Amino acid sequence: NLLQRTLSMAEKYFDSKIPETAPENIENWPIFIQAMDNLNFSKALDEAWEVVREANRFIDKEQPWQLAKINPERLAAVIYILLETLRNIGWMLLAIMPESAEKIWTQLGLDPAKEKSQKFEKAIKWGGLKQGSRIKKGESLFPRIQ
Repeated sequence: NLLQRTLSMAEKYFDSKIPETAPENIENWPIFIQAMDNLNFSKALDEAWEVVREANRFIDKEQPWQLAKINPERLAAVIYILLETLRNIGWMLLAIMPESAEKIWTQLGLDPAKEKSQKFEKAIKWGGLKQGSRIKKGESLFPRIQ
């Protein structure tokens, strides 16, 4: 689970705080928005899961556990990118899986009501998480079925 994996690293390496902001963006937004506008919820959800897969590949490529030993500045950027990606994933899931979106935001230390009160165009801009804010790691979003 990307959420638990990322929050665990933020907890371990940054004392459960959001590290310094790092530039990035979510390239999947135009495809997602077009799918939602066309009421193609399956395509929109596929695009959200593609963002999750890309984030998992990013973790595998960057190897934060190695960066912790050799490049703490890059580690901070990687963890911020992952946390902010999760915030954006919450926005992608809001119309389809609202409870999951709210759980993501809550664990990122955000108030779901405040997050939802933003205009969509502003909310999906990169950089919504503020440095030093505390995460609130909770239960797994999608627990494994035994």
